[in-house]
Amino acid sequence: MTKKSVDSSNLSVPGPQSFDSDSAPSPKNGKVICFKSDRMGSGPQELGAMLIKAFINSINEIIPLPEYLVFYNTGIMLTVEGSPVVESLLALQNKGVKILICGTCANYFDKKEHLAIGEISNLLAIHETLSNASRVIYP
Repeated sequence: MTKKSVDSSNLSVPGPQSFDSDSAPSPKNGKVICFKSDRMGSGPQELGAMLIKAFINSINEIIPLPEYLVFYNTGIMLTVEGSPVVESLLALQNKGVKILICGTCANYFDKKEHLAIGEISNLLAIHETLSNASRVIYP
C-alpha cells in the first residue's frame, strides 16, 4: 500500500473561537463530552463516583481533546468548589477545552456562587453545541 502525499499549502486551520452564550459555535473536532450526572453508571453510588473521577482524569490522555465538556443536572456538581475533579477540569480548560455549565441547573441546586470552573451557559447554547457535534459522548 502506498501513501499519498497531501499538499497542505491550501488548507486553512480555524482560529480560536470564543463562546457566545447566544450562539454556540460548531466544535472544531466534533467531539463533545456531556455529563448529566456526578456519577457514572447506575450501580452503587460510591463506585459511580470513583468511575466518573477516573473517566474525567483520563480525558487529558485523549488525542485530540474534546472541544467542549457540557455539564447539566447533577453533573454540575463536578464543577463546584471541593469537587475531586476540579484540578483535572482546570488542566483541560487551560488546554483550550471549553467547559459549559447549565445555568438553570446551577440555580436549581443553588451552586452558581460555588462554581470553581467553566462558564455558565443556557440550554439554547447547550442544545446548539450538542447538535453541532459530530460525536457526543455520555459517560
